[in-house]
Amino acid sequence: GKWRGPPQSGAPYLLPMYYEGTILKTSSSANEVDVELRHKNWRWSTSLVKESQLLPAYCFYSHEHNLCKKAQVQLAKDYCQYLDASIPLNTRVWGLWEGKVYAGRIMEEPPWKVILKKPRLLRKHDIHGAFLWVEWEDEDEWDFLPRSHILIQETKPSFHDFTSQLKSPRVNITPEDALIKNMKSMGRCYDSSEQGTKKVICWWGGSWRKATKNDSLPPLEVIVDHLDFDVNGMYCCIQWEDDKCYTMVPKILLESDTDKIKAYS
Repeated sequence: GKWRGPPQSGAPYLLPMYYEGTILKTSSSANEVDVELRHKNWRWSTSLVKESQLLPAYCFYSHEHNLCKKAQVQLAKDYCQYLDASIPLNTRVWGLWEGKVYAGRIMEEPPWKVILKKPRLLRKHDIHGAFLWVEWEDEDEWDFLPRSHILIQETKPSFHDFTSQLKSPRVNITPEDALIKNMKSMGRCYDSSEQGTKKVICWWGGSWRKATKNDSLPPLEVIVDHLDFDVNGMYCCIQWEDDKCYTMVPKILLESDTDKIKAYS
């Protein structure tokens, strides 16, 4: 639910964003619920809102999250590489490192801050395309490995088991391609089905906001805005009418019906 202000004077302050919580008790007569914020254990009573006012996608922000976005832009811009998110976190894998095979797991919390401070750590592999964060089982170390250097199987593979992947033709991609491929690995895609621009309204922060849907591929810093949401599916680039800024949003938040747009003009 979205926190819209303290229920009483002196209550804790939260940013007006959507937070995950638990409904503890409901009151059908007053249409109210007692809610507990899961990560803070804060509780208060609040009123339910109409279903049409609910945001069908969870939008979040944190300092670590912002580091992740900046690092992925740098990764694409400098090396045309991207994080392959198609393999679940903590999956056990076999990685090829300097000609030897080691057991590891897909990292749950990649060290984005380290990468931003020490980008040279990513220069070990002059390969475009998909990479994965791997934490080695036998030592407290991690590495950023090309997808071609990773196998998922029960038994330990030999170096020769990696041969077919290593011999695959190298494909050169652009930084934009890299971030679009990262989207696809997460079950998302960029909507470029319509040519030109189109007037829309977007459900944003609890109300409709006027914008223009753009079919041209946005800058890298805008493409990664899809990471602000937890919903998969189609994403669109829009430009807000009021401040002219661009962002990526789930297509399910957009409404292009002419009559509905006029109603908010």
